[in-house]
Amino acid sequence: MYVEIALPIPLQTLFTYALPEPFSWCRPGSLALVPVGRTQRVGVVWRILEQPQWTRGTIRPIHDILTPEPLFDADLLYLLEWISRYYLRPLGSVIAAAMPAHLRFEPHQRAIWIGRHHPVKPELEPLVTLLEKQKSLTLTTLKRHLGAKGLKENLHHLEQQGILRLETHYRPRHSPEASPPIPPWAQPNDDPADKITSHPLNPEQGTCVDYLTKGLHDRTFRPFLLEGVTGSGKTEVYFRIVEACLQFGRQVLMLVPEIGLTPQLVQRYRERFNTELSIFHSGMRDRQRFEAWQQLRSGQARVVIGTRSAIFAPFADLGLIVVDEEHDTSYKQEGSVPYHGRDMAGGPWSGHKRRGHF
Repeated sequence: MYVEIALPIPLQTLFTYALPEPFSWCRPGSLALVPVGRTQRVGVVWRILEQPQWTRGTIRPIHDILTPEPLFDADLLYLLEWISRYYLRPLGSVIAAAMPAHLRFEPHQRAIWIGRHHPVKPELEPLVTLLEKQKSLTLTTLKRHLGAKGLKENLHHLEQQGILRLETHYRPRHSPEASPPIPPWAQPNDDPADKITSHPLNPEQGTCVDYLTKGLHDRTFRPFLLEGVTGSGKTEVYFRIVEACLQFGRQVLMLVPEIGLTPQLVQRYRERFNTELSIFHSGMRDRQRFEAWQQLRSGQARVVIGTRSAIFAPFADLGLIVVDEEHDTSYKQEGSVPYHGRDMAGGPWSGHKRRGHF
């Protein structure tokens, strides 16, 4: 078996590696540790092959599978490849943009004591004495005791002499929790005094709600444009559709402009929908984004409110995407991988069977 790996570097190429038997259980979307030259890199398993398509040299095996389950599901892999083709950007660059810091794995080095075979230089004696006593220390601990200056060179010198062994382990920046906690502001609101009741619909609103609700029965992607002047009741219409989608047991993504994501808006949604909701935007701390990611993948969060970057979040069963104020320019992402959040919510999924309404 072989795998094609997408590395988060600005190259369009997928890299072919052999898949050892102990890792035959891995699936596309998993994170893998692979050799690249004399170093190691973390990449995304893109495809699994019976026979390699690259035959111009020796194919090296992967070193490890870092995630027991895929972090990127089939929808996200499809979206990332679509962005690469549509915006003519290297797939590696798109991967780097879509893999936020809270999902990255970091190398951790450890020095393992082997034994003192012969005298060492006086300047190395403090390092050797400390390791001989402790037997095993991380590079971080050694820096704290001895300082960082010249430490790596001294460790490599002692490794060449057979006095110690250096090991590198890749660990996630954040460890997953079995059930990430839902913060108080995102928990269902069971207080009847705080619940916002729905407003009666006028005939035009009722027509829109009936038409859109019927479409929720069909799991094929369908886009709709809800147009109306300010105060015409557009918000009440998509609130009704959100409630209908939740009744079908599916998740909802509500995209809002950067300036529109306010605590007041979050509180309004919480009071209206009475279900677990999650916030997802680029200004969150790594730990917050990681917990939100976990809640979405598990299906624990039913309604997700986010800015344009939330389009890269995973969903257990996404049934509806609402793009509020779709004309707002803050949905546009500039930089090495430009994209438009509105277009990403709609364009790639035309005819796609897995995502629902837009």
